[in-house]
Amino acid sequence: MNKKGFTLPEVLGVVVLLAIIAVISISQITNRVNNSKGKITDAQKELILSAAKLFVDENRLEYKKEEGNVYCILVESIVKGGYLTSPILDVSGNEIDYNTKIKASYINDKFDFEYNPSGCNRKYENGTPIYFNPVTNLVCTEGEANKNINSNGTPTGIKAGCMKWYTFNDSSDNDTVNLILDHNTTPLVAWNSDKTSTEMKEVKEVLVNDTQTWNENVKKSARLISADEVAQITGNSNFNSKTATQNDYFYFDSNTSNKTVSGKGNSKYAWLFDYTKGCTTYGCNVADDNNYNLYKKLDGNNSPTEQKFQINAYWTSSSVANITDDAMKATGNMIWDVGCIGGLSNTYIHNVYNRGLRPVITLPKTILQ
Repeated sequence: MNKKGFTLPEVLGVVVLLAIIAVISISQITNRVNNSKGKITDAQKELILSAAKLFVDENRLEYKKEEGNVYCILVESIVKGGYLTSPILDVSGNEIDYNTKIKASYINDKFDFEYNPSGCNRKYENGTPIYFNPVTNLVCTEGEANKNINSNGTPTGIKAGCMKWYTFNDSSDNDTVNLILDHNTTPLVAWNSDKTSTEMKEVKEVLVNDTQTWNENVKKSARLISADEVAQITGNSNFNSKTATQNDYFYFDSNTSNKTVSGKGNSKYAWLFDYTKGCTTYGCNVADDNNYNLYKKLDGNNSPTEQKFQINAYWTSSSVANITDDAMKATGNMIWDVGCIGGLSNTYIHNVYNRGLRPVITLPKTILQ
């Protein structure tokens, strides 16, 4: 009998077929392993959420029970606090990512907890104090900031070291947060000494100068607050800097041209205009009634003038778009500012006498946590 074996093309065909099957099988196995990474059982999830609840309950000064507050807690923090024991393994036997977040939301008089949610970041309420050193790019303490003051008892003019900042216009969807300093780093400076210009000049120069020793990443984010950001802080939805006239100034607590608050510390937005002249009359926490040199002489020389003035306000980055008074228009362009009266006001672009610079920065929330 003539026995016939497989031909070479047949053998190659079988080999190719087996290779394809192997690739498909390995791919499916790999996908299953990858998909299981980080996944935990329902029992593990409940254990972690229970530990998070205990962690929040025992750190109640940090996690305040105020309606709408949202906090995002790293599993790592719960482990380090001794509320969970590591290692914590996923269903594939690998250690989980301890940077996984637990979202704690205070709703209807209780905290709700969610494991590894999307868009989980702490929401900082307007006016939350943050102590931060822009030179080292590190948080610091209230005690350190309180020591970093002038001989006149105020932080006005302090440009480096541990300083007090306030958060504003934040969301739990944001990975970064805006902070405004509690004082002017340059007490008095013109926005632009050329009254016909629309360019930010002198105040931009001092911003560069005042931040020159700061960490590079912090320095890059330094800017002035805008008039629209101020309106957002106070909830004034009627204000729009692109269409506003010089008559659309407003007090923070009323969002109108009517003053409704007086007396030290009585303004909800006291933190926004502290360390300005006589501001306690309008509700701020602490005034600065000291006299300061101007940034430049009125004749244009770069050395400070011997004339001294008090701080009435600090500049925003926004110009008055629509000056309706012809006489005012002829006097010069106008800029919105945050004033000692506890409101958004405006003045001429070349006013050097009583407006200064108060920097804003934007930081990753991970630095603050």
